[in-house]
This record gives sequence, structure tokens and C-alpha cells, in this order.
Amino acid sequence: MQPEQINQLNNQLDDLAQRNTDIRAYMDYQGKKERLEEVVGLSEDPELWNDPKRAQDIGKERKLLEGIVLTLDNIENGIADNRELIDMVVEENDEDGFAAIVADVAGLEKQMADLEFKRMFNQPADPNNCFID
Repeated sequence: MQPEQINQLNNQLDDLAQRNTDIRAYMDYQGKKERLEEVVGLSEDPELWNDPKRAQDIGKERKLLEGIVLTLDNIENGIADNRELIDMVVEENDEDGFAAIVADVAGLEKQMADLEFKRMFNQPADPNNCFID
């Protein structure tokens, strides 16, 4: 574990943190989180199940919102956790721990790339099915 590798990993985490901040603003994270709380409350209402169409719509919306909100939360927590782990791994000179952090950060990068791809599909009809004749 070379100092260059440690710096590269820290820079990668800094970049991820900035991208996370940017995508939170672009995707209106706070608004989606508040709406998710509303949708969860609606889905817990026993009367909802009397209207199957509405229940299905609420379920789809919940799944969509959870996909965004929980992924952004997971990325943010992963960044913070890995920053702490880097300090411990460097202090203990733990090569295996460092390799585990590198793998975890690669997973966070993939999650971020997936979100950045989803960002392109922000129109109301984008989640709909497409049929080609």
C-alpha cells in the first residue's frame, strides 16, 4: 500500500462525494425523500387496497423513489465509512483491508454511474414500457 494508492483512493472518494452532492441537487433528493415518506404512509393505509389501480401506482412510485433515495443514502454512508476505514487501514498497514476498501469504492462508483445513467430519463413517460412493432 503506497502513499500514491492512498492518495488516489482519497481523491476517488472526494470525486464521488462531489458527484453525490451534484446528483442530489439535480434529482431533488430532499423532495423525493419527503415524497417517499408520504408514499410509505399511503401504502400503509388499509383502504388503499380497495383500489387495486391506485395501490399499483403507489407501489411503482415507492419502488422508483426508494431506488433513488436509498442509493444516494448508501453512497453517502459508504463514502463516510470508507474514509474512516482508510485511516484505520493505513495506521495498521493492513493490505487486505485496503483491498477491501478499493473493492467497496468500486461498488460505490458503479452505483453512482447507474444513477447518473438514470438521470437521463427524467421525463414522466420514461418509466413506461415501450412496444416496438
